[in-house]
Amino acid sequence: MRESFPKRIGILGGGQLARLLALECYGLGLTPVIYSSQKSDSAAQVVSHWVQDDNTSHSLSVFLQEVDVVAIENEFTDLKKLKFISQVKPLFPSVESLALVQDKFAQKQQMQKSKIPTSEFLLVNSKDDLEKAFSQLGDKLVLKKSTLGYDGRGTFVLKKKSEEALRFFDQNFDFRGYAEKYIPFKKELAAIVARDSKGKMEVFPVVETFQQDGMCSWVIRPIISSAIEKKAQALAIKVMKSFNGIGVYAVEMFLTGKNQILVNEIAPRVHNSGHITLDACNVSQFEQHLRAMAAMPLVKPRWIAAGAAMVNIIGEMKESKALEFDFSACGLDSHVCWYGKSGYTFKRKLGHMNVLAGNSKKALQMGMKMRRKLTV
Repeated sequence: MRESFPKRIGILGGGQLARLLALECYGLGLTPVIYSSQKSDSAAQVVSHWVQDDNTSHSLSVFLQEVDVVAIENEFTDLKKLKFISQVKPLFPSVESLALVQDKFAQKQQMQKSKIPTSEFLLVNSKDDLEKAFSQLGDKLVLKKSTLGYDGRGTFVLKKKSEEALRFFDQNFDFRGYAEKYIPFKKELAAIVARDSKGKMEVFPVVETFQQDGMCSWVIRPIISSAIEKKAQALAIKVMKSFNGIGVYAVEMFLTGKNQILVNEIAPRVHNSGHITLDACNVSQFEQHLRAMAAMPLVKPRWIAAGAAMVNIIGEMKESKALEFDFSACGLDSHVCWYGKSGYTFKRKLGHMNVLAGNSKKALQMGMKMRRKLTV
């Protein structure tokens, strides 16, 4: 009897990650089904199967009846909802894995338990906790909310006895999270790793990322030694095993001045740092994620360009009426991806550009030049 494979991929969420995941379904002969609040959502625009999320159990049941498996767009979905879904249809990743990653403090504890190198940290829920953290971790700290933090939101860099530190809990009285020892890194690295339900894993080439105001600005194929790359990839695999992930996970890391690699954060899903794989690798993070979900063989990822850069297109102005782009600035190896977001949002990602070139420095220069041609 022929084995039955999942064909209808349910995706919770309507943003750009869901959109790119949905678009990749078609090349694999899969049918994406989006569950989101508005038909105008980025992901809903590119599918013929959409179910409105109206926060009722009925709409969720309708959605689940239409799909074989379910993927998440982000890890912030309510765990009770995820547990219900997992009882009806296979969920990627599992609820247990999501519970560990969803709470960043629990995420850090799991890394510590698994002897995965990470920055020192302490729970911080009060002024006394903050004073203790300064005493034990040093005069400069990174404070992070345990939940709902992304793109720099929920992250604060504080110096001891600074005005911001002294007034922090007066202005953020409901803060619940932890403090990390500040790491003066020389590069930020990331590795996308995929694991299927049978435990087979494939890890993508390591990338370098650059953050501005806590949000990813660009990603490149990095100039690092093979030893550092192998170490970073091995850490990504160790993380995936520790968190028992299935599908694609993104592992963000710091490379210190002494070439030590520390794991910073984990995302149990497709990730901004992996968008470069859409054009610069033989398989994208989105295709690999779908392969893991649909019981298809994983592909061994590799670069197909000597130099590559991904540049995020971010809303820079507080008000805007239109998005315009000077495509004359684009070369033949430039790939622009709009997310189709309805309306303009300040400091949110509106699209990205992948640029291929003879080396990553040139690719990044070309990408930044094109971004400056953008009128937002």
